[in-house]
Amino acid sequence: MKISIDEIEGAFVSMPAANETGAEAPSPDGRRRRKRVQYTGWNKLTIASFVIAVLGIPLIGLVTGPIAALLGALGLASRKPEQKGVWLGALAIMLGLTEFVGFAGYFATQMGALGQHHVNIMDDADIDPEVLRDLPAPIGRAMRANVVIETQGKFGILSTALGSGVILNIENGTALVLTNRHVVDLDYDGPGEGGDDDPLPESTLDVQMIGQPAQSGSVVWIAPYGIDLALVRVVGVPQSEHIASAIWDIAKTPKIGEPVFAVGNPHGLSWTHTEGNISQKRIQHAGPLSIDLIQTSAAINSGNSGGGLYDAAGHLIGINTYTQDKSIAEGLGFAVSFEELLDLVPDEYHLGARKTDALEAPIEMETPVEIEVPVDDETTDKTKIRLLTE
Repeated sequence: MKISIDEIEGAFVSMPAANETGAEAPSPDGRRRRKRVQYTGWNKLTIASFVIAVLGIPLIGLVTGPIAALLGALGLASRKPEQKGVWLGALAIMLGLTEFVGFAGYFATQMGALGQHHVNIMDDADIDPEVLRDLPAPIGRAMRANVVIETQGKFGILSTALGSGVILNIENGTALVLTNRHVVDLDYDGPGEGGDDDPLPESTLDVQMIGQPAQSGSVVWIAPYGIDLALVRVVGVPQSEHIASAIWDIAKTPKIGEPVFAVGNPHGLSWTHTEGNISQKRIQHAGPLSIDLIQTSAAINSGNSGGGLYDAAGHLIGINTYTQDKSIAEGLGFAVSFEELLDLVPDEYHLGARKTDALEAPIEMETPVEIEVPVDDETTDKTKIRLLTE
C-alpha cells in the first residue's frame, strides 16, 4: 500500500467547526461530517424539580414531594456534561423526600387521632341519659352541664380537636358554653401570646349536649393575652330535663385538701366523672396579667380540656386544662380558676359572682320531730317544741 505525502498532511489538519447556521462544515477531503451539538445552559428538568419542591413547603408536600424528587432524578440522569443544574436537582430530591416523609408522618398522626375521635365521640361512647336519675344531685347537675366539642380548623378534617365545655346559661334556646381556648382555636400558642384584641378563630364547631345530636357552635369571645378560656354560643338548644346549666358561688373559696370532682370527655369517653382533691393553688403569668390555677389530683386527660372542676356541692370552681406534663406524671391536673372568667368576660354576657336557679337541687328536710323541754324548774309542766332537723 502506498501513502502519499499529501495524504499524511491531510490527516493532521484540524476538523473545522460548524458554521453559524448550524450546517455541517465540509472536511478537507470534501466529505461532510456530523456536527457535534453543544448542550449549554441550565437543565430544564432540574429547574422544574426545584420549583416544585419549594412550592411543596407551604402546600401539601405529600403530593409535590415525590414529584419534585422524581423530576430531580430524571434531570440529573438526562443532564449533559456541559449543562448546569446539578445542585438544583440534588437539592430538589432532598427537599422532596423530606416533605414527603414529614407530611406523611403528620397526616398519619392526624388521621389516627381523627379516627379515634369519630369512633369515640358521637356514636360508640354516648351514654343513656336515664343514668342521671340515680346520681347524687351535684354530680348529676355537672353531667347535665357538660358538652362535647369537636373542632375543625382551616384545613378541615386535616386539623381537628376534641374537648369539653360547660353550659353557663340557656336563654330562649341559646346556650353560652365555656371551654378552653385551645379546644376551639387550633392556632393557639399558649398563655402570654397575643394581646387583648386577638381575632376570633376561624374554626368549625360541633357541640353535643347529653341526649342530643351535635349542633353547630360559634366562638363569641376569647380571653386576652392567651389565657386559655373561650365562650361558645349554640343556637337552637331544645328543652330537655337532661340539659342544665352550671351553678357557682365565688364567695366559697376553694381550699387545699378539699374534695373536688371533674366532668369531661377524656379520649372521647363522654360524660366521665373523676374525683380527687385540691393539691395546690398556683399562679400563671399571661402578658401583664396573672391568673389563678387550681392543681388537682382528679384525673384530667386529653379530651377533658374545657370541662368543669366542681367542689363537693357541685359549684363550678375551675375549667380543666390538659397539659403535656401528664405524659411523665400521674395525678397531676390543672384548672383555670372560674373566678378568672368573671374578672375578664364582658358585662354583656351577664355572668354574676353567684348563680342558682330553680333546677338547683333543694336541701331535703326530714320529718319534724317533737321534743319536750322543761319550761320552769319549779313546775312539771312541759312545752312541746317542733324542730326541723336536717
